[in-house]
Amino acid sequence: MPHPSACLMPFHGSSFKGPARRFAGALLGFLILGLSAPAADRFHFSFAGAGAGALGDFRKNVPGAFGGLTLDFLFSPNASPLRLGASFGLLIYGSESYTDFFPSRYADFEVDLTTQNAILLGHFLLRFEPGRGRWRPYLEGLAGLNHFRTDTSIDEYSSSDSGPSVTNLSNTVFSYGAGVGLTGRILPWRSWVRRSDFELRLELGLRYLRSSDAEYLTEGDITRQGENLVLDIRRSATEMLVARLGLAMRF
Repeated sequence: MPHPSACLMPFHGSSFKGPARRFAGALLGFLILGLSAPAADRFHFSFAGAGAGALGDFRKNVPGAFGGLTLDFLFSPNASPLRLGASFGLLIYGSESYTDFFPSRYADFEVDLTTQNAILLGHFLLRFEPGRGRWRPYLEGLAGLNHFRTDTSIDEYSSSDSGPSVTNLSNTVFSYGAGVGLTGRILPWRSWVRRSDFELRLELGLRYLRSSDAEYLTEGDITRQGENLVLDIRRSATEMLVARLGLAMRF
């Protein structure tokens, strides 16, 4: 493997001088060292619990914390520190359970209902994770879609099936963001040639996500006036911080 300083040869006689040249050399050396990551790091799959908090105008409508789950799939071409993949998630930012009456021709039946407000997340993911130690920090960028939806369903409709449901509102918007995190090796599995073929790692991360203006409902935004349902639809950009804690598999 060439020494990082060998990569500075193309810059001789150029405008790169002093601190700028030293910074460029350090950065190139950092990247070259990272390119020798072991083959066991090529594929990454993680499952994490998520806690989120709204920011900006979104926080005015959703003031409390909420949670959910995330799934990440990443691939490292040529075992480099750059990882490409996708991230999926589900966040529940409000839920109401109540009793209402279901009318029929001869009687009104009392039923239990649940209205749930959720965000489905789907993003392309680019992650930079240098280093080969037990603990590895990373930086990442995300771009994709947030799907806001509110559904109302009848609870325990039968012993073997969920009850009927209706979507009160759904809206999909473009979303982007950035994140930082850290993974730590918990369990390596080594083959007879002493290479790590599988690793179980602890993963902690924090992401900032922002979307263009979205339409969504919050708790109490659905009311009835006579025989008509009235939706008090909120509209704003949606900013949030999403903290993640989970397990990652590398192979």
